[in-house]
Formats: sequence, C-alpha cells, structure tokens
Amino acid sequence: LEVTTPFLRYNQYGGTAGGPVWIPKIYRGQNRTFFFFNYEGYLNHGQSTSFSTVPTLLERSGNFSQTKTAQGALYPIYDPTTTVQNSSGNGWTRTPFAGNIIPASRFDPVTSKLLSYVSLPNTAPINQNTNQNNFYNVQGTGFTSHQMMLRFDQRLTSRNQMYVRYMDFYHHPLASTGGVVPFVISGRDDRYKTRNFIFSDTHTVSASIVNDLRLSLARQYFTYESPSAGGNWPQQLGLPANFPPYTVPGISGTTFTIGGAFPGNFRSGLTSQLYDGVTMVRGTHTLKAGVEVRRNQGNTGNLIPCDSGTWSFTGSLTQNPASPNGTGYSFAQFLLGAVGSGTINCYGDQTLKNTSASPFIQDDWKATRRLTINIGLRYDYQQPAFESHNRESNFDLKDINPLTGLRGLTVFGTNQALPPTIDDTLDFGPRFGFA
Repeated sequence: LEVTTPFLRYNQYGGTAGGPVWIPKIYRGQNRTFFFFNYEGYLNHGQSTSFSTVPTLLERSGNFSQTKTAQGALYPIYDPTTTVQNSSGNGWTRTPFAGNIIPASRFDPVTSKLLSYVSLPNTAPINQNTNQNNFYNVQGTGFTSHQMMLRFDQRLTSRNQMYVRYMDFYHHPLASTGGVVPFVISGRDDRYKTRNFIFSDTHTVSASIVNDLRLSLARQYFTYESPSAGGNWPQQLGLPANFPPYTVPGISGTTFTIGGAFPGNFRSGLTSQLYDGVTMVRGTHTLKAGVEVRRNQGNTGNLIPCDSGTWSFTGSLTQNPASPNGTGYSFAQFLLGAVGSGTINCYGDQTLKNTSASPFIQDDWKATRRLTINIGLRYDYQQPAFESHNRESNFDLKDINPLTGLRGLTVFGTNQALPPTIDDTLDFGPRFGFA
C-alpha cells in the first residue's frame, strides 16, 4: 500500500468598491448618493484519510472458514432456512453450513448487486483474525462559499438620510470521493442559502429629537438531498415494483454502511423585523423609547416524500438460536438477504409561526457633573409557535383529561392555533446603572 499524503488547497479572494453614485450627463451623487459593494469567495479542496473494515475476498465469495474472533475462534454460520424446534430441549436450533461456506446459489441477487459498490481490501489489517482496518481510505473533501453585500446610502435632506442593504450568502460542501462506497450510493448533498435585506431611515425631527426606523427581512434556505434520489435505484437493484422507489436502500449492521434516510428534504426560515426608536434630549435627560416587532416562520418539507428504508443485518439469523454466543455473522446474513428488521420513514411538512414584540424606554440622567444614572424598562412578549396548517399536536397543561380527571390533554390542530403549553406574559426587564 502506498500511503498518500492528503493535500489542502484553500483559496480566499474578494474585493470591495464604493463611492458616490455618478452617471455621466444624468446624475451626480456627490454628497448625496453613495454605494458600497463587497464580495468574498472561498474554495476549499482537500483530502482526509482513514481506515475502515470491508469484507474479505473469501467472505465476498461466501467462504467464512477464516472469519474469526480477535482470539482466533471461528464464527460458525448457521442456515436460517433450517430453523426447527430443538428436539433435545426448549427453543429452536439450526444446521450450520458445510465447511462454513455459503453456496453461491444462496446469494441474494439484490445484496450481490449492492456488494458490487463496496470497495475491496487494499491494506494489511491490524488483526489477521478479524481483518480489522483492511481498507485505507483517501476521501476528497471541501466546500465552495460565496458572500456578497450591496449598500446604497441616500441623503434625502439635511435632516433625513436613509440606506438600503442587501446581503447574499451561499455554501455548498463538495461531494466526498474515494469512500468505502461511492458518494452517489451513501452521500448527502447539502446547500445553504441566506439572504438579508434592510431598509433604515434616520430623521432629525428637531435639534433635540431623532427618530430611527428599520425594516428588515431575512431568509434562510437549507436543502439536503441524497444523490441517489430519483434514480429508481431499488428497481435497478432488482427489488419489486411496489418497493418504495425513492433512493438506494439503507444497509446497517454490517461492517459497511450503504444509503440511509433523508432522501430529499429542506428547512427554511423567514424573519421580518420592524424597529422604531426615538431619542429625545431634555436638559439633563436623554430619553430613549421604541419598539421591536418580529414575525418568525420556520418550515420543514420534502423534496421526496419517503426514503426506501434502512434494513438491518445483525447476524442473529445466522446464529445457533440454542447457543447464540460466538455464532453467526452479520455479513453472512447480508449475503443471504435475510433481513433482520427494517424501517421506512415518510416525512410530513411543517410550518411554524410566531410573533414577538419588545417595547422599551430608558432615561440617561446626568444628575451632576460627575454622576450619570441610567434607568430603563423593557417588556418582551413571545407568542408560542403554532403550525399554520393544523398539522401538529400538542400537550395542553390547562385542559382536563375527561378519562382521568387530571390536568393535561393531547390536542390536535384545528382552524385555530394549538393551545400553548406555556404563554409567558410577565417578562419585564428593569434596568439600572450609574457611572
């Protein structure tokens, strides 16, 4: 085995530009209209190394005569189709495969096709009995990111100025390469997008009164999708037409992992904000008052409704049920296609919303030439989140269960928001300080 030194190539670049807006023969924005633009890019390409355990060439052919524990004891492989009642005692028993070899005629065609995507051993194991860490793995890693910001400032009058700002961020982790199984079989493609828009207006009402107004909108969007989604992989592997066709079926319990959940989902958020604050100077007092109101929304949804299941091969079906310890092997059970258990997940959509409001007032009082006192009060109310399409249940501590007469009842979505478990309306925050 030639050990590869992993590499890292990291490029960070960008630029800024700003100044007065000037359009020849049309508009001169000196001392009135200004712009600023910023861009940053990040490209990260590298590698990571690790050791993994994969089935040996003998095991892939069905020969488990050399499959042993760390102490060198053989794992006897029993035929699950020979399960009968134990004539000499309670329970069940099975017959072992002759020579601890599974005939090729007994290989499951689906698992055989899946096995063709699993890497072969490429290095000497750290334990000859268990063949642990017999695969040296060099994986490609990295990400691509971009960030952009554009801002315009406008002096409307000598007393009024405003600005608008837009920001955009994108992040995409790169597909891993060189794993135990190809990325298209067991990987996940993630993409992050964030956008933010702000409008701000500062108005000098008089020599002693200034008003600040801000409106903002923030949008986040995150998708995570299996590269195998939409490829009709279960039917390509030979599974029946009524099998969920969405992704490569997940395999667990063996020394390697294939596929898995999350065929294609997304999460998103939308936050809008209104802030208005007034600053007033009266003699030795500087008064500040205002309010911040936010509307929050979070969504989860499906690009693909279900996965194609995760199927477990723990080795239990190739054990001797009368004396299971030290018998059976998970990969042998996988070759036979004898599924121990399985789950299929289907995902529902969800849209949660709530509103929060936070008024405040504060007085900075210059009591003497050497003493300033700060006194203020803020109130915060955050509405409990609710599912806007009645697809949620909740536990209401205020209601009485008619079956038990005790407080606490499960309630379900109706045309109204769900009864909240906690609705705190007493969040007052006093403030005191001095200098």
